[in-house]
Amino acid sequence: MKKLVQAALLVSMASTLLTFQTSNAKTIEIAPHTQKIVKQDIQKPSDTDGVYVKQNEMVQMRDNTELATDIYLPSQNSTDLPTLIARTPYGKKDMKTQATYLAQNGYAVVIQDVRGRYDSKGDYYPFKDDGKDGYDTIEWAAKQLWSNGKVGTFGPSALGISQNAAALENPSHLKAMFSLVHTADFFNEAVYRQGVLNQALIQGWLNAQNIYQILRVDPTNFNALNNSYSLLDSNNLMKQFNKLELPLGSFPNLNEKYMPAYQDMLNMNIIDKQNPIWDLYEANNIMDKLDKIHVPVYHVGGFYDIFEAGVLNAFTGLQNNGGMGARGNQKLLMGPWVHQNVGQNPTYLSAKNVEVDLNKEAVRWFDYWLKGIDNNIMKEPAVKYYVTGENKWETSPTWPVKNVKQTNFYFNQEHSGTIKSLNDGSLSTTLPKKNEKPNTYEYDPAHPTKTVGGNNLIIPSGPMDQRPVENKVLTFTSKPMSKEMKIEGPASATLYISSNKLDTDFTVKVTDVDSKGTSTLLEDGIIRAKFRNGQNKVALLQKGKIYQVKINLTAISHVIQKGHRIRIDVASSNYPKFDRNTNTGNSPETDKVFVKALNTLYHDSVHPSYVTLPIVNN
Repeated sequence: MKKLVQAALLVSMASTLLTFQTSNAKTIEIAPHTQKIVKQDIQKPSDTDGVYVKQNEMVQMRDNTELATDIYLPSQNSTDLPTLIARTPYGKKDMKTQATYLAQNGYAVVIQDVRGRYDSKGDYYPFKDDGKDGYDTIEWAAKQLWSNGKVGTFGPSALGISQNAAALENPSHLKAMFSLVHTADFFNEAVYRQGVLNQALIQGWLNAQNIYQILRVDPTNFNALNNSYSLLDSNNLMKQFNKLELPLGSFPNLNEKYMPAYQDMLNMNIIDKQNPIWDLYEANNIMDKLDKIHVPVYHVGGFYDIFEAGVLNAFTGLQNNGGMGARGNQKLLMGPWVHQNVGQNPTYLSAKNVEVDLNKEAVRWFDYWLKGIDNNIMKEPAVKYYVTGENKWETSPTWPVKNVKQTNFYFNQEHSGTIKSLNDGSLSTTLPKKNEKPNTYEYDPAHPTKTVGGNNLIIPSGPMDQRPVENKVLTFTSKPMSKEMKIEGPASATLYISSNKLDTDFTVKVTDVDSKGTSTLLEDGIIRAKFRNGQNKVALLQKGKIYQVKINLTAISHVIQKGHRIRIDVASSNYPKFDRNTNTGNSPETDKVFVKALNTLYHDSVHPSYVTLPIVNN
């Protein structure tokens, strides 16, 4: 048996370790979920720079489940401090540096392991209990001697989703939030996208979470631990995806024993509010109950982040339609970041002015809303965003920005002469001719078009060159720009399609093609044809019948430089970012077989296919 790496590294989180020996005398180390947790007096460890810490305070929730909580205070006898809370599934010890910094700036800081994780009791089911537990923790903290009753919450990704769920419960002492790279609608932004499973995100993230679940539930199952640990490596994860295994429910170790949430997600691929599983999604969807949130939120996101849409939707929704206290009091910071490098200078940009100190921004935000310090943060423009291509920051009072013209770029059959793709079509603002011939191509799920960068999590992400896959897709390329063109805001694609199968997918990518031919990805999208009318009902295709479908492309903030071109790629898969359609009309979540499909894209004057881009008026 191969030696298992330390459990702390298995899940990228630090924890105290217990040592065991396998039958062949090789040592492994696993997290001590069975250790007795002892409440500790406030102490001053040597590595917390003057901050006093109380570790593993067990805070009781309404159902008597105890959640392990660390408390950071600027002095041993701190009282009446504004209080900041982060609730994490990743291990509260990993947040020591940030918690120390915030405490040094005059805050009581509470870091808590969510239910069923690390030192907390209870069973783990991602995001299911975050609303109630978040409410209970906020109200508990507000009553402590070290708190003045004014509470803020902070944290990225899962911690941001947790904040939204707690805010929907409307705790009376919650006064502000600082939320990074989060979703606003868990079903439509994290799990599915226009009917298609975010496969790499869901399987990759849940696999990482599942390692600790195996340690809790079945700690001697070394094969399961080894398998799940190996899939934390993106190369190994891609090898797993390349096996093209069906059904999707057979992914290693994501079973009812360890991670029942995964099976529930697969079984809930259609909106059905009568299904008990839907409660999970409703508890993590602020978009249909914006008026229930009453606090200012500072939203931070990335244009190449997996949750780009969530951050933008949350800001826009709460700024315009939030409850009293939220409406008009939102801020948005959007950089050219992927999920893992938010606030940092990404290696894929030449500019050196991308970095933002998010800890300082958090202190500014909470100083204003919790301490009443007039530091001008609310006098600044509500939106700050980065524009790639020209590589600089800009500001706006709103998002989307107002000074844009929604411009249609139509697909045409004329060859662009720029690439050896399936068709090498052209792209222009002129309607196509009446007699243009459609493009028909074969989509074989056994040979899907592979994902190359984009808004991903564990697999490679960012604005990567699409040429490695463009020879296998339809392309439509514009003439060189006569002057620079700035794109700012949400984009979309309208396609006229048909298929010889009951169901299939259509994907769209927008790229910037430079003078050397590099085709840099700006945004992508996908739709499952049977969900073209919404994911609340199935509408299978009739063979050969032409349908109009609209694909949402989230947002672009980019300048196409003079001499560059715009290119649109069209295909029927973008795998493993999105799961493959089996073309049978059944659900890939449970389908065990697939068939080839002949798919057709139309682009004549009666059926004009096009992308709509928000072009800034000069």
